[in-house]
Amino acid sequence: MAEATCARVADLRPIGEERERHYVAQLRDRYGDALATYFRIYAEKDYPSAKGYLCLAPGERWADLLTDNYFANTGEVVNDRIRSHRWVTASEYGLGSRLT
Repeated sequence: MAEATCARVADLRPIGEERERHYVAQLRDRYGDALATYFRIYAEKDYPSAKGYLCLAPGERWADLLTDNYFANTGEVVNDRIRSHRWVTASEYGLGSRLT
């Protein structure tokens, strides 16, 4: 019981953040620019951007809710409309296309 109380009271966030920075730095040292890629999703098959796209930036783990995201350049809701995806470089990221 004391351990459960301690776990609730102790703020472990700083320790987790420090560990994440440590391991990301190790990955960056090992893989370099390969980590600076974005995950881009598309509304159509085979990656056409005319029908809409969005990106997850490096370091983002997931999008929590797709019903409140809209494809860049079309304004259509993302939920249940993803048809393809690929990794892209920062130059292909696109302003206003961040998935949240």
